[in-house]
Amino acid sequence: MPRRLLVIEDDAGSRYAAERVLSAAGYEVYLAPTGAIALDLMRHHQFDGVLLDVVLPDTTGHAVLGELRQLQPTIPVIVISGYQAEALKAVAQGAESYLIKPYEPSALINEIRRWIGQP
Repeated sequence: MPRRLLVIEDDAGSRYAAERVLSAAGYEVYLAPTGAIALDLMRHHQFDGVLLDVVLPDTTGHAVLGELRQLQPTIPVIVISGYQAEALKAVAQGAESYLIKPYEPSALINEIRRWIGQP
């Protein structure tokens, strides 16, 4: 069974680009455009990892990260942001890694494989 990933990203283009790259690599991908939808999905599904944008329309990625850790304390979280300071803040808060936007598809796959494993 392929590894299941949750992509939490408010920008539709970025969200679907990540889905295409990760699906093509063999991962099962779920999408959430808001923190509320992401947390609802986390309550109803088990995921092997999360790709989390820091900027969300209804909350911050930092707040979502805190709640994710309560739901699944050991789930690997890779933060994506256009701002390195925000990404580093999320790593200090407990995210495993980060990517700065725009990132190359190969960088995304490398980080997913590093922290979550092969599909």
